[in-house]
Amino acid sequence: MPVYEAYGLPSLVLERKGNKVLILPDARLTKRIIPSSILDRMEGRVARFGSDYTTFEQLIDLIQASDYVVTSDSLPLHLAYLCRKPHFILYPDGGKQDFFTPDALATGSFSTFSQFSHV
Repeated sequence: MPVYEAYGLPSLVLERKGNKVLILPDARLTKRIIPSSILDRMEGRVARFGSDYTTFEQLIDLIQASDYVVTSDSLPLHLAYLCRKPHFILYPDGGKQDFFTPDALATGSFSTFSQFSHV
């Protein structure tokens, strides 16, 4: 929260709107990658680094073209927040919530892998 306050960014408290769901399952840390068992239960476009996008600009374009973003890593999450896109965070059991956006915290738009039921 202090990072957002430092930059004067308000909490948007956004809700899911539209049908273009973008799922970004990759993460810098292997333990944070969204498992295929969860991806199989989700509807939306799965975009992977290296095949669907390779640059920061391409990632921003994907996020801006979506209505809703599901991710497990902090970079796409914070880009979704800055692009004013509603988002949902999936993270491993025992993972920290230090990187969550104010909106995700305010709306409860997050779940651990084992608790996940649907978005």
